[in-house]
Amino acid sequence: MSNMKLKGTALQIKVWKYLTNIPKGKTKTYLEVAKAIGKPKAVRAVANAVGKNPY
Repeated sequence: MSNMKLKGTALQIKVWKYLTNIPKGKTKTYLEVAKAIGKPKAVRAVANAVGKNPY
């Protein structure tokens, strides 16, 4: 992840970095991701960030 150049909001970058830690073949709900990044009420924002994932 350190060699990737990410351009987005602070929340988007936090979500994208978290996504890189999900093992291949595993899934997480938007709520699980939101809780994991410390923003349990930002489920919709997490979903939007996932949708804008540049990778």
